[in-house]
Amino acid sequence: MESVSLDILELILARLPVKSLLRFKSVSASWNDIISDKDFAIAHFRQSKNSSSSFYQHMFLFLSRPEKAFRLSKLEDDGLKPLSNDLEYCSDPGCHLEIGQCCDGLILVSSNIHGHYSIILWNPSARKNINLGFPFQSPCNFAYGITFDKMSKDYKIVVADMKAKQYAVFDNISHRWKELRSIVEITIEDDIKNFRLDDHMICLSKRVKDQRESETYDIEMIFFDTRDDKFYKFRYNTGASVENTYCLVDCSPSQFCMIIGDIDSDTCRVMVKKTDKEWMEFDGLRIPWVMLCEWRCKMYLNDNGSELIVISHGHFIVYNLIEGKSSMILKPDDSIGEYPLLGYSDNLFFSGF
Repeated sequence: MESVSLDILELILARLPVKSLLRFKSVSASWNDIISDKDFAIAHFRQSKNSSSSFYQHMFLFLSRPEKAFRLSKLEDDGLKPLSNDLEYCSDPGCHLEIGQCCDGLILVSSNIHGHYSIILWNPSARKNINLGFPFQSPCNFAYGITFDKMSKDYKIVVADMKAKQYAVFDNISHRWKELRSIVEITIEDDIKNFRLDDHMICLSKRVKDQRESETYDIEMIFFDTRDDKFYKFRYNTGASVENTYCLVDCSPSQFCMIIGDIDSDTCRVMVKKTDKEWMEFDGLRIPWVMLCEWRCKMYLNDNGSELIVISHGHFIVYNLIEGKSSMILKPDDSIGEYPLLGYSDNLFFSGF
């Protein structure tokens, strides 16, 4: 009978937000054991993702100028709605923070204070951030990422220095970086249309290059496969002329998206590749170039793949791929930078650090 009661208790607790669970850990030793258990954290995350996926759509971090803090916010029809969880920005003028990837509500941040680097893991739900240190002495050109490893039932964090050809993986059990390894080989792939994107792949870098000889855009992406610790480089030539066009790319473990826009006609072609789905293309989407205002705008595909979000100098442009409609949302006046949190959810992991 006691085991049944514990099972029912776990089902009830799994439906509560992390903020409440952290308070309830002090109720009793048995409650603390349940909430601190890794299997319970996984069950809670699955419940959170299924029950509140629509609420956590369009989550962003934006750097607020007066408070010097990264503020967790939700993009709504009338603008960014700030939430209560902030990560303070370093007051040292020599400090530079850069938001990396978001996985299930866990956010990676790189810190550079006068040339001393570190990786910070931030869980806004648990109101915790942990400095993981840094595996390299003098990084040249590093990239980093995070994903959930279903085999170990834990998160895997990797930092790679592509120029020095070395990488390291963070060990969550010992709470330290494993020994440095050499990047012996990078497998070259050229068929992004048929490549299977899944949660085991960490996208470390993506860039769009102008091919001077063919005068077309060439997309290059580097992935790390957590199953075999191998690196993959994808190259894809769009075939689109660079004259009077622009190209934007977004890639996450579960989907790839690319926009090729025509400046003269204000129309776009959108290509999407999702996990276990076929390559899809949408032609004739109208996103006026004048709304973008600048070449260095950013584009993201939301979690369910139904909306494109383009961030330019002063506003967000949200384009509904299903309805073929777009809307413009102004950015806050005090915002310095915006970072989308794809796949965000209420997460109990790392709350015990």
